[in-house]
Amino acid sequence: MSMPTFCRRQFLQVGAKALAAAALTGAFGCAPEKPLRIAVQPWIGYQFIFLAKQEGWLPLEGLQLLETTNTVDSVAALAEGRVDGAALTLDEVLRLRDQGVDLSIVLVFDVSAGADAVLAKPGIKTLSDLKGKRLGVETSSLGAIMLTKVLELGGLTREDLTVVPMSFDHFETWNKGKLDAIITYEPTLSKLLAMGLVSICDSRSLPQVLIDVLAVRPEASEHHDKILRKLIAGHFRALKLWKSNPIDTSYRLSARVGVKPEEVKTTFKGLDLPDALYNRRYLTSPADELTQSAKEVAQIMTREGMLNHPLNLDHLILPDYLPREDE
Repeated sequence: MSMPTFCRRQFLQVGAKALAAAALTGAFGCAPEKPLRIAVQPWIGYQFIFLAKQEGWLPLEGLQLLETTNTVDSVAALAEGRVDGAALTLDEVLRLRDQGVDLSIVLVFDVSAGADAVLAKPGIKTLSDLKGKRLGVETSSLGAIMLTKVLELGGLTREDLTVVPMSFDHFETWNKGKLDAIITYEPTLSKLLAMGLVSICDSRSLPQVLIDVLAVRPEASEHHDKILRKLIAGHFRALKLWKSNPIDTSYRLSARVGVKPEEVKTTFKGLDLPDALYNRRYLTSPADELTQSAKEVAQIMTREGMLNHPLNLDHLILPDYLPREDE
């Protein structure tokens, strides 16, 4: 969203009015509390938040959802203090914490179980067949993690193939015709399969590694605890609607996901979408599954030079804002 442009005089006038208003606020009461600001990118696993907003299940006041274009934008918004939390992959949360941004995971949106894959031209049947080939890999920590696991599973080294860095527009990159294989995810995955590419490996071979979560700054969760609870409850309410009535919900999600209603279900294929009950299992101490996932991801990231410090698990996982069992 573009910001209004002021000449200097206008800016000073606006500033003077703001100072006057601040003075009046100080004299007659406290300033309105800032809303809880959450960055959300277009990944399919995050769309139930917007469905909840569309259905009127989220607070109209006290909450702002910042729609970002991709992970880079969400990470930048968090690092620069423009938002209080964001929907991110587990690896991005660990990277931000490593850089000094204090974050706690308060919700698990999804676990990839086939939604991320290595697709290749027909004739390339196994990961080992990638030797000597050109593989497109997104320039993100998620891309680096996928590449690391692909090389391990295929018994390959980085020197065995040509890694082609690519942006978030995987479909456009493939259509340039310079790749033999690509690491991608939905919805591009389904589009490329329809073009005749074949899947030679997917995230079912990488259990509990590719996880999407909601991470917030501790001070934000403390100051906006009621709003955060309502946001998370809204997500689960929308998820419950999807699981109980997927056909009707597909029509509601179609425009946001960017596919026809009858294709929405396919887009979510390959994602485990844990409900509130399973989230309590993920987040409640000792939180063995999520802790082990964080350790494995951190080990890969450290080996790849993406983390500078040992993994710190303090306050990483916080179940406090999940719906209560009787809700």
